[in-house]
Amino acid sequence: MTIEDEMLQLGELKHIGMALLQFSRSLIAGEFVKTGAAWIYRPNNFVGFEIRFKRTKKLNVLTRPVRVPDEVKQLLRNWKGPLGYLRLEVDSPRKLAAACTYIEASWKRPVYRRRRPRST
Repeated sequence: MTIEDEMLQLGELKHIGMALLQFSRSLIAGEFVKTGAAWIYRPNNFVGFEIRFKRTKKLNVLTRPVRVPDEVKQLLRNWKGPLGYLRLEVDSPRKLAAACTYIEASWKRPVYRRRRPRST
């Protein structure tokens, strides 16, 4: 099953989910890869989606920890997600623009790689 197939299972949220996929893809070329319960956008890993459709219709967006304006933060609350991501629950069309703001900020955030200490 592809990420698009899973998004189409979200009922009223399917159009919001598809819009977020297209927005993510417009920022940089890549592909979504299923990693456990989440679809992560490779190779940059700046966004992911947890799609729940069996018992409940729910879409969680995963982004890098980023700063966003207070009004965005109030509209779309975040909490700690897996693998160091922020988890954002998108449950209405009203939250689409806020989710895009988080995704774009995550895409712009530089990723610093830890260097291994040299062994002497």
